[in-house]
Amino acid sequence: MKNTYIPPSSKEMLKRQNESDSLRFLLAQRKLYSIAKHWLSLRLLGMGVIAFIAPLVAFIWPQSAVIIGAVSGAWIFLGRTLFSSLEKDISSKAAGVQEMFDLRVFKMPPISDRVSVPTLEEIAVLTEAPGTIANQIRDEKLLEWYAINPDDSGITTVAICQRINTSYSKSLLNTTSRVWLGLIIFWSLVLIGFSIYLQLSLNVFILAVMLPLLPAFLDKWEFRKGFKKAEAQRDTMTKEIELKINNNRVNSSDLLVWQSRIYELRRDMPLVPDKVYSFMRNINEKAMKVAANQLSDNSREKYYE
Repeated sequence: MKNTYIPPSSKEMLKRQNESDSLRFLLAQRKLYSIAKHWLSLRLLGMGVIAFIAPLVAFIWPQSAVIIGAVSGAWIFLGRTLFSSLEKDISSKAAGVQEMFDLRVFKMPPISDRVSVPTLEEIAVLTEAPGTIANQIRDEKLLEWYAINPDDSGITTVAICQRINTSYSKSLLNTTSRVWLGLIIFWSLVLIGFSIYLQLSLNVFILAVMLPLLPAFLDKWEFRKGFKKAEAQRDTMTKEIELKINNNRVNSSDLLVWQSRIYELRRDMPLVPDKVYSFMRNINEKAMKVAANQLSDNSREKYYE
């Protein structure tokens, strides 16, 4: 990869991220992710209903274990094929639009082919209704997307933005992973407690309760493993970028390599439910701004040493 990229000034990037075309990309990616999460929600809702209803039915009608297990398995099959495919296709488009935003703000050349990027016409349709663009941008809090210090060099600013990207995603993934683990443990304890209360024998508990729910629990566990893997990838990249920023060793070729990796991570990232995103947004954004200021200060201190 040729070292031909020269970032714009931080002041210019600060301005470019709030321009209408840039904000339209942000709004489009938010809407695409929301559509993708509808399919995720359908998949999870089905498993949630099975996890809640199956034990109740099994307690009343133990012979239903095979039927409930078959229904659970069929729903997992649909979730991992049809629903997952639709979710993946739409979230890949969202990742492509988010990449378009970054490339525009950073004035970065396209690094490689981006698959499943929607056309400008599709983006226009996504962002036009309902409500005006300005109102939607205000409601979604899309202004000042990156915490940019206008006194930093362009290279430092892009690196800090990239580092904040990976760190922000890591935090969301970590929270979601904890939520899934908590739900698995909580529901397991509820079922065990309820079975003890009803004085079910071990055979009845295994055949009527655990076997019907096993596919659902395995699916949730695999889901959590995907989040942990994605979190570890971002943790590694966050530390790599931060080390170079703190030592003032970032060059433009690093930025291009990191941007390419960020796109791949976004494209393959498991979706975070909207409830988790909304709950953590204020906390994560405050932490992001503090971290960006610290990295900016550290970089300037090293520069003047």
